[in-house]
Amino acid sequence: MAGAAVKWAALTNPSDKNEAPYGVCVGGRYFYVVGYDSSPGDKQWRIEKRNKDDGKLVKIWTNKERGELYGCIVDGGKLYAVGWNIEGWAVLLLDLDLNHGKIAWVEKGWATSVTSDGEYLYIAGGKYYILPEDSWGRIEKRSLGDLSQEGSPYSGDLCIAWGVRINPVTGHLWVVGEEYVGSWWEW
Repeated sequence: MAGAAVKWAALTNPSDKNEAPYGVCVGGRYFYVVGYDSSPGDKQWRIEKRNKDDGKLVKIWTNKERGELYGCIVDGGKLYAVGWNIEGWAVLLLDLDLNHGKIAWVEKGWATSVTSDGEYLYIAGGKYYILPEDSWGRIEKRSLGDLSQEGSPYSGDLCIAWGVRINPVTGHLWVVGEEYVGSWWEW
């Protein structure tokens, strides 16, 4: 990319076990990294708030929920993060200082990506079983204010939806994912 340059890099290693950052979003002077750490001995949700100018860690939010966070977005002064835990797919609402607000749950599965049109959240994900033909992709629309579900979720041909964005020109929702065809996964 012309003009793009690495300004700084940061490393976080909260335990001697597996950890991973999966998503990043920006809000004001800060950015937020979502993923999981294993400091309690098993996977737990983790969000880091970092300064955009120098990458310095400002605050960490963890939750003993066993699971992972995959994506986030900042909208209207709130942080929304999506992922999974033992209960199923999860949508989190926090303020920008990482004070916990609300969690919305759906049946078993993973929420993998989130976007917003300024009024609603659009969340992509899916549910994977041992047999791929029993898996499904899911797209849902939720209120920014209270995370209530708006209308019926779309469950389509994809086995899992990995990404969702809104076309800024047309307002159409774009979704990418994969489907099990024959004996392999395809885009």
